[in-house]
Amino acid sequence: MRPDEWRLLAKHRNFTPEQIRAIEQQDSGTKIYKEQAYRVMIIWLHGIGAESNPAKGLFEALVMLGHTRTAEKIRRKINKQFVIQENTRLTLLKRFHLKSKRPKSVHLS
Repeated sequence: MRPDEWRLLAKHRNFTPEQIRAIEQQDSGTKIYKEQAYRVMIIWLHGIGAESNPAKGLFEALVMLGHTRTAEKIRRKINKQFVIQENTRLTLLKRFHLKSKRPKSVHLS
């Protein structure tokens, strides 16, 4: 991330001018913009609803900032993880389904 991109990110996430000024005033240093970008993302993440998709929001923000390669790399990782989770879920469902279809032993007395 470049030095002024965190402000663009904050504006993209609908931060108020007061919120942006507060983030600006918190620290100083040579690479403070990285800390400021981190704060913007943390504040945004805590403010989104449960129905929101944070991965999609991160992807959109990175694309908006021109970091398409990074956005695609993250998207591929997330998709790969989703496929692994879905395959695991399906495997478990198949196992459960097969076990529940087995005939129960009948005891004749």
